[in-house]
Amino acid sequence: MSGLLLWLIPSLLQFSATILLLTIANGVWFAIGRILTRTADSGQGPRVSVLVPARDEERGIATCVQSLCTQSYANTEVIVLNDSSTDSTGEILERLSAQYNNLRIVGGSPLPEGWGGKNWACHQLAQEACGDIMIFTDADTLHHPDTVSECVYDMTRSNLGFRTGVVGQQVITWGERISVPIMNWSVITFFPSWLMPALGFGSLGAAHGQFMAFTRHAYAAVGGHEAVKGSVLDDIGLAARAQASGTRWAYRDLGRRVSCRMYTGFSEAWNGFGKNLFAVFEYRLLPYLFIWTYILAMCTVPLVCCFHPDPVMARQALATAVILLAQFAIVFGISGMPVGLAMLCPIHAIVWWLLAMNSLVSAATGRAQWKGRQLAGGRLRIL
Repeated sequence: MSGLLLWLIPSLLQFSATILLLTIANGVWFAIGRILTRTADSGQGPRVSVLVPARDEERGIATCVQSLCTQSYANTEVIVLNDSSTDSTGEILERLSAQYNNLRIVGGSPLPEGWGGKNWACHQLAQEACGDIMIFTDADTLHHPDTVSECVYDMTRSNLGFRTGVVGQQVITWGERISVPIMNWSVITFFPSWLMPALGFGSLGAAHGQFMAFTRHAYAAVGGHEAVKGSVLDDIGLAARAQASGTRWAYRDLGRRVSCRMYTGFSEAWNGFGKNLFAVFEYRLLPYLFIWTYILAMCTVPLVCCFHPDPVMARQALATAVILLAQFAIVFGISGMPVGLAMLCPIHAIVWWLLAMNSLVSAATGRAQWKGRQLAGGRLRIL
């Protein structure tokens, strides 16, 4: 065990220092992007279609739609597709449609064979849209009044065909606080946002389905949602196709303009992350197990080794713990979550490892589902 620790602690120290530097670099890049972004003139700007798929979203659909219908960018239409909801989503949408002239409600068609539910809904929404820019966003999001205006400004100024980024996460219950940060932490920690467009999605990249904006031309070039119709990771799949098609794109910090409450508690998070965490790794077993176990060790072992009798090892372990605390705090700050939650990083790592194992088991047993629909899995690979 001592021999293992002699290798492991220095390794964890070096790795934690590396991801701290990468996280700081991402934070600086995001800050530069915010400084340079302005609002667009809706009188001269392109038409925008904001597209919202909604299935059993009575909890947050009203606040989402209201925040979209009251955007400062006037040349905006909002289209919501009611995807066979069994709760009061439909009634809420009907009331809202009488209140806002720029809101249109459409009913979803039955789900065809081979399609994922959300992908089919987005495909239908794209066919209904008349905007030159199409923004796909989830029904549990909340938008600042300048969200659309800043998106249009950024896309036209930077000549972007595709724009996505980090979305702020609302975490209310303790179940959410220990589980939901896994998503933004993973992206901000491991993906250099300033390099992703140059390196390409095939080797390094990320996308966020809670907010994806395409020009009409770029959306057609990637093949639309039909090109990823059966995927549980439609956002990453579309982004990969955007890269392959030569579409210019950017990954921004959207947390001060778009926020989302993904889940209302741990049970929802357990099921929600269970459907797609393993898919992010393309169902590659050994890399998946190694990475999540290494993250678990990085966030827990140094705390124990702070009290090791070897003073050198104890100092290295303490340095690792302090670095990780700073790194988590930066990520949480960028994500709009309480920075104090960084103190719980060992608990986060344990919970995230359990979420990862649940996703592995769900994929291996074919029991991954969401909102009453069975989800397609992928072929299990060793490497």
